[in-house]
Amino acid sequence: MYPALKLREDSGGVSVDLTAMPTALDQRREHVRAVTYLVTETLGSSSAQVLGSLPNPTKLAISQSSYGSAKALLSDAALAASAELISRTENGGLVWTKAEFDALVETVRAEHAGLSRTLVLAAVDALALHAKLQRAVSKVSSLSVLQQLTQIREHADSLTSGRFISRTPAHIVPEIPRYLKADIHRIEKMQDNPARDAQLAWQIEDLAGMFEKAKSKLSAEALESDEAREIPWMLEELRVSFFAQELGTRYTVSEKRVRRAIADLR
Repeated sequence: MYPALKLREDSGGVSVDLTAMPTALDQRREHVRAVTYLVTETLGSSSAQVLGSLPNPTKLAISQSSYGSAKALLSDAALAASAELISRTENGGLVWTKAEFDALVETVRAEHAGLSRTLVLAAVDALALHAKLQRAVSKVSSLSVLQQLTQIREHADSLTSGRFISRTPAHIVPEIPRYLKADIHRIEKMQDNPARDAQLAWQIEDLAGMFEKAKSKLSAEALESDEAREIPWMLEELRVSFFAQELGTRYTVSEKRVRRAIADLR
């Protein structure tokens, strides 16, 4: 058994308990998650002034989002910033003494406010674009693209639902607005050639299905590898390449490259 701190969440709030995990992988996952929470609670959130300067339509988008309030969004951004900065440290958050924890807090503190602000700005931009996308979808009346519109709405929701800031890798959060812009571009162009749009969408879904099958055969360690974690974002970049090439991609991407990356997972 492997000792670890573990978060407990219930109607009474969040607490941290000492427990034992069955594997070293479980130990790392749960202990680092708990340490990240404790570091964030120690540092707090510091981007309130950013939200105060936002236009009212953006504030409305936040209130209507899964966060429900600016405070919840700020808290999630602070947690995400802590997780990213902790992952960059030598021990990756596996600290066991007060001295180690205090040192980790000070290391994270140096960049925490700046990264939190970056994540907040990207998130509010994404929420504003999500609202814009919903309006664009509602204006399309053609039945020939009804299925694609449903896919677009579901895709946009998947990017901005729940606590999406902390759920998404920190380096990807600033890319979410671009992914949503690609969806908006797709809506604007799809009615000119619905068949082509449907074909491209099918290619994306086929690759996503291939990835799901590959994941079912991978070990827990392999699923947490950098290569496996990057596949969903390769698919997002491919969406941009297919539907809004003018927005650019983070790297060269193609259907062939994605297939190869999935096939190479071990």
